[in-house]
Amino acid sequence: VPYFWRVASVNANGDIGPWSQTRSFLGAAEVPALKTRRGDGNTSLEIDGSIAPSHQVQIARDLRFSNIAFDRVIVGNKFDLSGIPVNSYYVRVRAVLGSDQAVGGWSEPRLLEVYPLRGGWWLSETFQPPAATAPVNK
Repeated sequence: VPYFWRVASVNANGDIGPWSQTRSFLGAAEVPALKTRRGDGNTSLEIDGSIAPSHQVQIARDLRFSNIAFDRVIVGNKFDLSGIPVNSYYVRVRAVLGSDQAVGGWSEPRLLEVYPLRGGWWLSETFQPPAATAPVNK
């Protein structure tokens, strides 16, 4: 969300000086989402619901994101999956705001399947971690 501000000085007599130029900054960003679609022949994945100028994209081999395969800040709302090896991954994104590089919250992790077709990939609609199973007592 963009916010705008300006300042003016006030002296001891209460006289107000001229206003400064208007400046802007981005406030707290909404958590972005990933567009769900199949990527046959198209190697870019799109970020939805964010007006931030940049985004951090993480692709990991595990749901805890402790084994990161890809971690980059990209400009805009698309990132290229070409060069990501064939495998199953988890992906998440967050907004990067302004020149101070403040960040928003992470999106929900999504399952990303990269398969061996030219530009082939699939992003799950939603991802629910598998339920823990209790050991069977015999």
